[in-house]
Amino acid sequence: MLRKKLIVFGAAIAMLASCQSENDLVVNETAAQLTKTTQKSSARYEAQINIVDDYGNPVGSHDLSQFYAQNLDTGRYYYPDNPYREYVDIIEDLPEGTYLFGVMDGYFDGASSTIVEVNSAAENEDGFVEVNLVYWSE
Repeated sequence: MLRKKLIVFGAAIAMLASCQSENDLVVNETAAQLTKTTQKSSARYEAQINIVDDYGNPVGSHDLSQFYAQNLDTGRYYYPDNPYREYVDIIEDLPEGTYLFGVMDGYFDGASSTIVEVNSAAENEDGFVEVNLVYWSE
């Protein structure tokens, strides 16, 4: 009888040990996924917005200001540090993601918005993600 109890007790311990190691594996995999997600979301980028003509040439004179970037995954808007200055063309601290870039249209002019993937592959040699908005005027 004692021998039977020891065998049952041993089997129960073995089951607990195997379940515990599977749970540890799941917890470790979850922790690794969380770490990868945190590392991905902690990367920040700067976007430089350029106003260009239909051929990609810079437009020298325009009245456009108040640029914005909208994260298409979260819906959050990002603006330059001081969007009310004359011409601020850099939006800082953008998390990795897909953005709609645009500018508030003027009375007789504006620029088309564009969708850009912001990530390390999109950075230029100066460390900016360049965004070109095509100028139009009436």
